Amino acid sequence: AMLFLEGGNITATIDAEKSEVKGTKLNDLYAELQEDLTGYITQLQEKQISLYIDTTMTEEQREAILGELQVLSEKASNIAKEFITNNIETLPGLFMLVQCANMFEDEEFDKLVESIPEENKDESNNCFYAILLDIQEQRKNPQDFSEYFKTATEATDTTATDTLTTE
Repeated sequence: AMLFLEGGNITATIDAEKSEVKGTKLNDLYAELQEDLTGYITQLQEKQISLYIDTTMTEEQREAILGELQVLSEKASNIAKEFITNNIETLPGLFMLVQCANMFEDEEFDKLVESIPEENKDESNNCFYAILLDIQEQRKNPQDFSEYFKTATEATDTTATDTLTTE
């Protein structure tokens, strides 16, 4: 689960089935997105596993599952893209844009980065904005983009394991 530090009571729940962070505006916003995506992600994983495990599947059955995977993937992508577009002024929106940069065409990505409010454009205070600028630059040089994107994504991974109160 992703943790956004802000004033308030933040509760992290982590178990084998689900992990979430809630209790503040930004954490609740991100938790809602995760809830919206969970069903699609679970279905995608189950269908992908079945493609590899079920050796009795016919070619027609495989094609049908691949078609279902495409539909599920598009639905999950649309949810993520809508979240980003509607929440670009928030840290969860910026975080998701970093995570999902490859879902956007260059022009659409550039417009989203340009639409980030001025108060979130301080690179020294907002690592997501700094990473987005780097991704934007790397997109101009595609041969280096995939390795950079992997590094940028790893740099934003965090884990919350407890309940904390911030002021």
